[in-house]
Amino acid sequence: MMAGADTTSWLQRHWRHGLVTLILLANISWIFIVGLANFQADADGMSWVNRPVDLPRLPQVDDEVALLYLGYVGCGVSCPTALGVMAETRQQFEAAKQPPPALFFINIQAGALDIDLADRAAGYAEGFHDAFVGVEVTPDQLSAIGKQLDVSLSPTAQDPDAFGHTGFIYLLKRSGKEWVHRGTYLAWPPDPDKLYRGAGKLLLAE
Repeated sequence: MMAGADTTSWLQRHWRHGLVTLILLANISWIFIVGLANFQADADGMSWVNRPVDLPRLPQVDDEVALLYLGYVGCGVSCPTALGVMAETRQQFEAAKQPPPALFFINIQAGALDIDLADRAAGYAEGFHDAFVGVEVTPDQLSAIGKQLDVSLSPTAQDPDAFGHTGFIYLLKRSGKEWVHRGTYLAWPPDPDKLYRGAGKLLLAE
């Protein structure tokens, strides 16, 4: 059994740790709520917007619509899941003989760590579908993209090469040579049928 002084010291230490934990959890919840407060989703989990975006290093393509995901090479669950669903969505367009969306993957890892990954993103993304275009960005480019798309990311304590990040899929529509951010797919886990419907609406939209 602990002596009185030891008991008091133990309680003080753990009370402080508990308070810090509660504060951290409150802040995380607040950030999560504030982040989602910017979006209002429809029944399919789609939040519709209409704003031009400047997305550096994305190649010029002929596709009218594009699906975009920001993640990192080596991501455990969310990135493979999202990229797989994006690939399946494109396959649905191909099966229906409809113009399929372009597939873009931006690797946040190089930009966040300021390192040269020698285009690892391209090979990683193409593993999900050969139409995927994977690109690396600089820290400044990543910051600009994050502000335009409301992306949040932070390194994880367990692995300095891993990141907690916003797991949304972004829907883009081409306007001339520029891209316009038209929708954000919020639902998790992502559903290829719902994403197909959302991208299909963009094909018909003015």
